[in-house]
Amino acid sequence: NTFNMLEKFTPPEARENSHELEDTFEGPSLAPIWNTKRITEGRWEFTDEVSNDEQKVLKITLSPGDLPSIGDKNNPRERAEISETKEISVPPETRATYSFRFYIPDDFPIEGENVVIAQIKQPVNNKEHPIISLRCYGNTLKLVVVEGDQNETNKHKLSMPYTTNEWHSVSISYEFKKDRTGACTVTLDDQEPQTYSGHMGYDHLSREGMYFKMGIYRPAVPKEQSIYFSNFKREIEKPG
Repeated sequence: NTFNMLEKFTPPEARENSHELEDTFEGPSLAPIWNTKRITEGRWEFTDEVSNDEQKVLKITLSPGDLPSIGDKNNPRERAEISETKEISVPPETRATYSFRFYIPDDFPIEGENVVIAQIKQPVNNKEHPIISLRCYGNTLKLVVVEGDQNETNKHKLSMPYTTNEWHSVSISYEFKKDRTGACTVTLDDQEPQTYSGHMGYDHLSREGMYFKMGIYRPAVPKEQSIYFSNFKREIEKPG
């Protein structure tokens, strides 16, 4: 398992403002940055079944009924996700970039449904709300940025075509400020970067930091799904 905290190797004066986390997902275990309370035991493994060079990658599988919950509008949901630990959450006023590779099999999309494969969540009043989410909808990936309050939310969507049965690289960068303004840029493979800027998040800003999740979060459906990830990296930089 390759896991680097590159701040260990940078000069003390540079550590304050910038550092990086990396996990190649080659196994044999998940790196200590990951919390597994949102995934059923045994639903992740390291495999080379979709690799051309026998390099191991992370496979996450969701079976019907795994970790059921109630989502927006009282719709039943289920999940299989790994998430950053609280200790490494990202505070406001910080520039953060998440990048990783992913592989979606051709039987993964669910007709007429959004399936979330990555999220950045903001704690609000002892609850957690996604301010940025990457969603699979048919042959389109949608990056959704949310802003609003407890009564009403607005969703700003950036759409990108992708292909199944093929590896893709994605990068999501954002900066979220205490006045609830910010910017978010997403880049998929060699496509033109797309950016949203303006209000982000919710009006009750928690003092806690935001954290990242990846895997599968979806409506409850009678279908098993698997997705593959590799080459995860997080870079953060505090202003100044």
